[in-house]
Amino acid sequence: MQCHYSAALLAVTPIAALWGMRTLRYLAHRFPCLRNFRGRRALAGGAAVLVLLCHVVYSDLPLSRYTNYICGEISDVQGGILSLPLQPRYWGEMNRLLNHAWEVERIAGELPLSPDTVMVCQNELQPLFYRRARVFDFPELGMGNPGTRPAGADLYVLDSGNYVGYGDLEKVDLILRELVGDPAYRLIRYPNGVMIIIRNELLPVEKQR
Repeated sequence: MQCHYSAALLAVTPIAALWGMRTLRYLAHRFPCLRNFRGRRALAGGAAVLVLLCHVVYSDLPLSRYTNYICGEISDVQGGILSLPLQPRYWGEMNRLLNHAWEVERIAGELPLSPDTVMVCQNELQPLFYRRARVFDFPELGMGNPGTRPAGADLYVLDSGNYVGYGDLEKVDLILRELVGDPAYRLIRYPNGVMIIIRNELLPVEKQR
């Protein structure tokens, strides 16, 4: 599994592998004991132990990926296989977040969008709309440059069930209150934490009442 932080490894890894093969050939030539079965078995065993140490015993991916969602004290070293943590307390939360993501995708698919629709939403939701509308950041939520949020957008989408930022929530609350008080907009709230503020003309006629 690759994330955008480790994408550069795609270019470096083949070079490192070739260099490692060259080094092994040199060591095998210099130390004949490595060429027998016992020496090869020792090399394979050492490689297996290194993989276990890197990806299971000292795996730090669960720390960086799941600590935002799990409460309680978390140890510095914890087990995991790549991005899958081994501690059971993570599993229920992972399942909840997955179900929440499916619900948000369903809600996003029902929105009346077009390529001309101007929408503002928090960073976590933006990939759902890039190909369907003109998407802008909500800088007050902690992501995006100040002043880039368009005034009077057609649509605002927020999701409190998937927000881990550190924005100016008081300012966000003030902005949302002004929008909700504007008769040109309609507020739609879902039990899972999704909140949509949409212009009335984008809604079907039966929902404008």
